[in-house]
Formats: sequence, structure tokens, C-alpha cells
Amino acid sequence: MRLVIPQRLTMAHGVRGGMETQAQILAEGLIARGHTLLVLTNPHPDGRTDGTEGSNEAIPVRYIAPGTWKKYRTAWWNACYQEIARRHRANPFDLLLSQSAGALGYLPLVRASLRLPCVVIIHGSMMTELRTRWRGAWSLRGAYRLIRHLKRFPWLWLLWRRAAPMVDHWVVVSTAIAKEWQRELGIPSERITVIPNGVDPETFRPDPEARLTTRQQLGISMETPLLLCVGRLEQEKGFQVAIQAVRRLLPRFPTLQLFIVGEGAYRKTLSKIAATTVGAVTLPGYASGQQVARWLAAADIFLMPTLRDEGLPLTIVEAMAAGVPVIASKAGGIPDAVDEGRTGMLVPMGSVEALTQTIETLLQDSRLRSSLARAARETAVKRLSRDHMVAATEHILTSVRGPSPL
Repeated sequence: MRLVIPQRLTMAHGVRGGMETQAQILAEGLIARGHTLLVLTNPHPDGRTDGTEGSNEAIPVRYIAPGTWKKYRTAWWNACYQEIARRHRANPFDLLLSQSAGALGYLPLVRASLRLPCVVIIHGSMMTELRTRWRGAWSLRGAYRLIRHLKRFPWLWLLWRRAAPMVDHWVVVSTAIAKEWQRELGIPSERITVIPNGVDPETFRPDPEARLTTRQQLGISMETPLLLCVGRLEQEKGFQVAIQAVRRLLPRFPTLQLFIVGEGAYRKTLSKIAATTVGAVTLPGYASGQQVARWLAAADIFLMPTLRDEGLPLTIVEAMAAGVPVIASKAGGIPDAVDEGRTGMLVPMGSVEALTQTIETLLQDSRLRSSLARAARETAVKRLSRDHMVAATEHILTSVRGPSPL
């Protein structure tokens, strides 16, 4: 199958979030299964127009101007459509696979003029994004982001309403997002399939040797309780809640350590909050997938205290595959993966008290930690693996391949 995949940004743009990682894993998996594809994205930071990306540099990418990875622009959508139309005439594509709103601005044209089937992968919803912006509006930066989002919201909503009938099938990462999308656009359930984000269970796995060496490198004993957060350093990720919980726990667990791995605009604020813990919280910066696997091997508990309605955070799936007990906010699609009391623990969003109590419970109960870790690993291998995600997506693409009547 010959695919074209529009997406707003890739790893090359310096933002390495869950959506970008999932898109790369999926593209590599489809190529490994014999499909050919071309990714269309916004201009590369160094100005190149063509390149390859991925762990093996196997994903062909075309960087389309004018545009910016920071937001969708009509001019970029128009340029992408012209690129697709030109290439389709010379060597027809079998299907367009849009990562989120990557092709939103021209989906009707793709169907009407090129007669190209369309599948859209959705990682969130319009209302979940709006709720997240509203929750963060208490800060000056958060208020600015809310106002900016409100200005664009009606335009994006109208574009989705116009494009929805042209989409052959929707792939969403969780049941919560599927329900939101059905409410927002009235999409029939038979046109939506839930395919959770998947990871490589061989990369992310329990690794006693890595646990020992990573802790030795950090200068941390095997007995020291180590908590881990991984993600973009943004206010909405809730890492400040984790720091506040650690501050409350230190009198009872004086050697407790929290590492928050990642980079982002909220680093300076988090560093100030972390300073109140007198060395118990460390922000080591960005880590690659392999490095994250080693961090997870060293960790006792993984924390995801997000303040947003997440689709299905890839970091949670990575932690589960690594056999690390997870404590996460009960929000969005997280309960799809974290089965309360069996594969992890869920706490109310933003509750420092609940997070503190749950961390304390797990730190004091090694049997419970082991039970959660085993069940999480089993779930990740059976249902949240990279191979399962790629195979399930391939099945959807194959089922809609070829022109379908409007």
C-alpha cells in the first residue's frame, strides 16, 4: 500500500511528545510490513526540504513551506494539498492517513478531486483541549493560551464539521476520546476504532541489571525509594503536584528521590518549586527512548499527575511495559490502561493529598507494588504492544483502501 501521512510536526522539530513518538513508531511499523509512505510536515529547522527520519532513518519526509510546527495554517494546508495532488497524478497513493488535523484543511478536496480514501488518527478532542486550557488559565501564560485557543476554536470546529463526512474511518487512542469525538461530531460508532498507543515490550521491560547500573550512575542505593515522571515540562502535565507530594512525604521518607525527565517551557517554575525539597527532586532534562527505559528500570513508582484530559499517554504504557507501578490522574483515556488496583492506581486530578497518600501506600507495601507491576507488564505485552498497534492500524487501512462513494 502506498500512503501519504500529513502531520504538523515530527521528532525533527525538537518536540518529542507522545503523538510524535506514536507517529514514528507507526510509520516504522508500516514500512517494516512492506508498505511505502511519505510524511508531509512543516518546514525543517535547518531549511531542508527532503529527508529521512526514524530510529533507522527509514521514514521519507517532505518538509512543506510556508508553515510552522507551532500551529496549523491555511497556507501550509494548501501547499500540502498541492504536493499530494502533484505526486498522486504521477504515482497514485492508495490512502491518506492524517495524524490528527494534519490534513484537516483539505480533506474535502482530497475526497472530491483525488478520490483518495482518508483515515484520521485522533489523540484528543476539541472539548478536552478546551477544558485543559480553561484549567490552566489561572496563570498569565495559561490565560494567554486560553484566549488564543478560544479565538481559533470556532474555525477549527467548523473545519472538523465540514471534513467529518469525508473521513472513511477514525482511529482513536482510547474509549474516552472515542465518546468525546462521537458527541462533538456525531460520528457513527461503526466508523470509529479504538487502537491504544503501543510500545516495544523488549525495549521497555523489567531489567535488574539496568536498575543496578542506573542507580550506581546516579549515586543512589538500591534501598532508596525512587519516583519517576517523564514528559514535556508544561504546567498542564501536573509535575508540580508530584513535587508538592514529595515535600509532604519527606518527613516520613527522608531519602525519597523524584526525577522529572523531560524539557519544556515550565522548567524554570518547576525548578523553583523543586528547590523547596532540598535536593529530593531532580530535573535531568530530555532523555531518548532507550534512556527512558533505563530510568524506568531504576524506578520504584511512576507518576503521571496530569491536569489535562489525556488521550492515552505513551509514557504510562512505557512504564507498564517496564513493570513499574503507575499512579496516575483519573482523567481522559488513562483508565483504559490503568485498571484501578490491578494494573495501577488512579487519583483525582490535581489532588496533592490523594497522590501523597497513594505514594505512601505503595512505598509501604512491596507486595502490592509487585502485584501491580506484574499485571501492568502482562497488560502491556498483550494489549499495548507496538506490534498490536501497527497490525490493528494496518487492518483498518486495508479495509478502507480504494475509492469509496461519497
